[in-house]
Amino acid sequence: MALGTPYTIPPPPPAYEPYIPLLNVCNLISGLCWVACYLGQARHSMTHQTYIMPFFAQASNLAWEFVYGGLIYPSPLAIERLVFLSGFATNTILQYTAIRYGRAEWAHAPLVARNLGTLYTVTIAVFVLGNLAAAQQFGPHIANYYIAILAQLIISVGSLAQLLNRGATRGFSLWLWTFRHIGSIIAAPCFYIRAVYWPEAFGYLMDPVMLWMGGISYLAELAYGVLFWQIQREEAERERRKTK
Repeated sequence: MALGTPYTIPPPPPAYEPYIPLLNVCNLISGLCWVACYLGQARHSMTHQTYIMPFFAQASNLAWEFVYGGLIYPSPLAIERLVFLSGFATNTILQYTAIRYGRAEWAHAPLVARNLGTLYTVTIAVFVLGNLAAAQQFGPHIANYYIAILAQLIISVGSLAQLLNRGATRGFSLWLWTFRHIGSIIAAPCFYIRAVYWPEAFGYLMDPVMLWMGGISYLAELAYGVLFWQIQREEAERERRKTK
């Protein structure tokens, strides 16, 4: 298969076809939410002089979008190609802001701060090679979705760990969390419909490992929202006391 050519999957059965419009709408909503989240995070990075998405989460997500966003192994589904490409384009902006403004967060580790751009480049390259290796071993179709859920797990758990470590809400907001949460959770009904009504191509989406990764991601996202809200309240209370 030539690079840049969509990989092939079995044709959809008649039982699946009535759900195509609904799935297209869900994919568009997910894509729009992630684009809004990426652009919002980039803006907050510039405003607060920090980076938002955790290091490995950013690297793994950008690598996945690069490989399956139409550049190496594009999806055979046109709507997914559109979502991938828009996400990759806006994520590169977020990546720039992470390198440009993220050094301040690493003041305690000067070696990392001085070489942040190089570390991102090397890590993204390693994740790209991992994506390519998975595509060669399992096929690009299965690798695409498995790594998508793995990348989501890294984002959700990594973001929660970062929030706990910082103990501050700088660089993020509940609105951005809402966009990220909707953009992620809307994949669940899409996966279910595809697994049930197009099992020849998507039956593996209900595999136990997929369900486990998706479940942990969802719980981590919920915990993030609750914890962020609590920390935000505490920050507001401290500011109120200062103004007295």
